[in-house]
Amino acid sequence: MARALSASELPPPIVSVLAPAILVVDDDKMARHTLRHMLEHAGFTVILAAGGRQALRTFQERPIAAVVTDIMMPSMDGLRLIRELLTLQPDAGIVAISGAEKRLEVARQVGAKAVLRKPIEHADLVQAVRLVTGQSIAATEPVAG
Repeated sequence: MARALSASELPPPIVSVLAPAILVVDDDKMARHTLRHMLEHAGFTVILAAGGRQALRTFQERPIAAVVTDIMMPSMDGLRLIRELLTLQPDAGIVAISGAEKRLEVARQVGAKAVLRKPIEHADLVQAVRLVTGQSIAATEPVAG
């Protein structure tokens, strides 16, 4: 007959290796990849979503430190996505991006913690993401050498 293991003999619990990431949402493939490159260059882990529905699924499936979302997207625009994300997690760190200043004002009103007008500068994007994450994840500028 097998004997029961004591607590000290049990294997350690399985810990998720999924570190919090930045979720980038944009229907424009080139924009998504440009934003990913900018954030990865600053040391962030990045996940891409082509639209709001995919973003919501990803947000529910793994730890997300911040969301960077375009406002003008088909099917589910960024404003609706922001509202949905905040329903799931009221303190979600959201950066809204758009070429339209008025849409950015609305994005801030519905809950985006930071807004950026296109075209986006690398330093502004990194600063906005750090702001909304509260520096909750490790991200450092690459060391020139």
